[in-house]
Amino acid sequence: MKFEYTAAFQQLSTELVMRESVAAPRIPKGSLEGVWLDLRAEPIVLSVPAVEKKRYYSVMLCDDNTFNYGYIGSRASGSEAGDYLVVGPDWKGATPAGIKKVFRSSTQFSAVPYRTQLFNAEDMPNVVKVQAGYKVQPLSAYLHQPAPPASPAIDFPKINKELVKTGFFDYLDFALQFALAGPEEKRNSREAGPHRHRSGKEIRLQRPPARTASGSGFGHERR
Repeated sequence: MKFEYTAAFQQLSTELVMRESVAAPRIPKGSLEGVWLDLRAEPIVLSVPAVEKKRYYSVMLCDDNTFNYGYIGSRASGSEAGDYLVVGPDWKGATPAGIKKVFRSSTQFSAVPYRTQLFNAEDMPNVVKVQAGYKVQPLSAYLHQPAPPASPAIDFPKINKELVKTGFFDYLDFALQFALAGPEEKRNSREAGPHRHRSGKEIRLQRPPARTASGSGFGHERR
């Protein structure tokens, strides 16, 4: 099964499919939909409806570092209705009243796939009803406040299977401007990150210094 996201940021894209999962057989067959979040200007509120306890559903939060940093759903948070806040790496605001939990993405963009169990073909109207209760909105709309200034538009580079082979580090340099480096990554981000804006051709991978066998039980230096 292939799921392609074709909507704008902050807009749920729905594709109803009957499926049996081979890689993850514990996930029931059902519908799959998703949304890409742009967290640069402000956090996003994800609202879910009350879902009957016998129906499995899940909302998975995955950032551009491919970290699954949170889950909402029947197994993770229960079947009750709720509002959840997704924030970017540099957000420092207070948690608003009514928010059940705050999830922090390590990058400015985040993918959020939804799964809703479908028992049989006759169950489709019930699935559609559950999906109608999924809501995605900026924090300012949730609080009924004026929206902050919009973030600058992004000129995403053209990419395909061939271009990613020849220009990998250029794409990496572009992507890193939206991903704040963690403590363990700061040296690498200085080498390849957006604040340098270096051509991918100028970037060279650095080999770690050779380790000797002193105290390690090995008789040779690692090369």
